[in-house]
Amino acid sequence: MQEQETQTTSTLKLRVLAQARALFFRLGVRNVTMDDIAQELGMSKKTIYQLFKNKAEIVREVSLAFCKQNEAETLALGKTGENAIDTLFKVMQHFTQATKALSPNLIFEIKKYYPESWQLFQRHENRFVLQKMKDNLQRGIKEGLYRPNIDPDIIARMHLSQLEAGLNEKYFPQKRFPFPMVQLQIMELFIRGIATSKGLEIIDERMRGLEDEGMSR
Repeated sequence: MQEQETQTTSTLKLRVLAQARALFFRLGVRNVTMDDIAQELGMSKKTIYQLFKNKAEIVREVSLAFCKQNEAETLALGKTGENAIDTLFKVMQHFTQATKALSPNLIFEIKKYYPESWQLFQRHENRFVLQKMKDNLQRGIKEGLYRPNIDPDIIARMHLSQLEAGLNEKYFPQKRFPFPMVQLQIMELFIRGIATSKGLEIIDERMRGLEDEGMSR
């Protein structure tokens, strides 16, 4: 009986998180209330509060699930890349497509109003993204696509700081500069700076492909 109740609770939690994620992605975090989530699910707000302490806990759980999903997708894409540059572009294309449908306010709102959830994203970057970037740099050097005199640890950290700068509303107001496009521009500038002549040929080919898809500008 207790096991059945646990399974029911787990199922309800997943339903709430799935609905909250859909609303957050479409409307942003601040525009979504607990009443909105309850109404969309056809359940009482009281039931949701029995599952989660508050909205901040829901935001945290959605953020954690997003990071785990990103890790799994990045690892899967890494296995299909023909080379280091191809892998980097595949990850960026996937990220750009995934974030196009997001509310432009979402990332900035989490950063500003939900620091505990934002720390999850930062830990994800500092642990997983940083390591994957260093792995990519080391692979690219071996393949002759990145300059052999770069330090993978320094360059990976430098690139993370560039991506962080793309979240600064002072320089990139979200209404004027869509987040995915800013990140794509940062990535192109970064990768061109470390590429060999062989690597630049691949980059030019990939950028032409993005232009054909209307993604590069």
